[in-house]
Amino acid sequence: MHPRERNKEICQQNARFWYQELLPVFQGDDHYSRALVALEYARLKEGRAVELLLAALEDTEAIVRGAAASALGQLRVRRALDQLTALRRDPDSSVRKCAAKALEDIKTVPRFAFEETHKFRQSNQSANKLPPVHSGNPQRDLALSPITEVVNNIAEFDLKMYQSMRLRSGTSPTRIEAKRLQMIDFLGLSSPDIPTIEVAARALRYEHGGIRRAAVDVLESIDDPQAIPILRDLLVDENEYQRIYAARALERKGKDYPIEIFAQVLEKGDFTLQEKAIGILVELDNPAGIPLLIIALQHQRIEVRERAGTALIALSRVDFGWDLTMWEQWWKQQGQQ
Repeated sequence: MHPRERNKEICQQNARFWYQELLPVFQGDDHYSRALVALEYARLKEGRAVELLLAALEDTEAIVRGAAASALGQLRVRRALDQLTALRRDPDSSVRKCAAKALEDIKTVPRFAFEETHKFRQSNQSANKLPPVHSGNPQRDLALSPITEVVNNIAEFDLKMYQSMRLRSGTSPTRIEAKRLQMIDFLGLSSPDIPTIEVAARALRYEHGGIRRAAVDVLESIDDPQAIPILRDLLVDENEYQRIYAARALERKGKDYPIEIFAQVLEKGDFTLQEKAIGILVELDNPAGIPLLIIALQHQRIEVRERAGTALIALSRVDFGWDLTMWEQWWKQQGQQ
C-alpha cells in the first residue's frame, strides 16, 4: 500500500478520536481556528459536538456563528431550527447566508442510497448470446433463477474479457462455454431429478462467491423446511457476507432475526461489508436494527457514521440527522411506550 493511502486509512480509522483532539482548539481564543473546527466536526459527522455548536450560534465572532450554523445544517440538527431562523436577521450578511443554507439543508430529506446489486451488462454481440438453462420444470427453473443468472453472468463476463484480449492465452469462446456447461452440470441446474434444495446445497460448496450468495437467495425463496437449518448453519460461516445474507434470509422467512450478526459486522468488518449490512438493516424494515445504527453513529469510521445517519432516517421515519443525543433520547422513549 502506498504510504499516502496508508496515512489516509490511519486517519479514517482514528477519526472517532478527533473530537477530543480538536476540543481545546474549539474552546480556544483564535476565532478563525474555532470556525475551522466547527466545520471539521460537521465533516466528521461528529454527533458529540452538537451541544458545542448550538452554543456557538451565540458567539461574539461572526465567523464562528456562521461556521456553527453551517455545521449544524450539515449535521441536520432539527432542534437548531429556531436559532437558525433567528440568525437570518443577524447583522452580518455571511452569517445570514450560512443560516439560510443550514435551514435548507435540514429541511431537505436525504434519500437513502441503497447499494444496488451489480450486474454485468449483456452485450448485443452474437458471441455473448448464451443458450438458456432449463430442466423442463418451469417452477423449479424459476426457483433456481438466481443461481442460473450468476452462472450466465460469469460466462458473459469471460466472453467480454476474451473479446477485449485481456484473458490469458488459450482461452476461447468454446472453452468458456465448456466451463459454463461444467458449472451447470456440477450444480445440477439442468437435471430435473435433482431437488432444488440439493442444487442450492451444491452451490454453497462452489468456489465462486456470487454463486454461493445466489444459493442463499434460493434458500430464502423456496418453501422447504430443510432450508432453515442450512441457513442457520451459515450464521457461523467463515465468510462474513454469507453470514449477513443468511441472517437476512432467516428474518425474511419470519424464523428469527439474528441481529448479533449485524452488530459484529458493524463493529469490526471492512467498510464495504459494513455498508452492505447497513443497507440490509434498512431493507428489512425492522425496528430492531435502530439501536445498532445509533451505536454506529459513534463508529470510528466517518463513512460508517455518515451511512448510519441516513439509514436511521430511512428505517425510523424520524429525522434527527447526526444529533446523537436526540436519537438516544428518542429511542429510550420508544422503549417506555
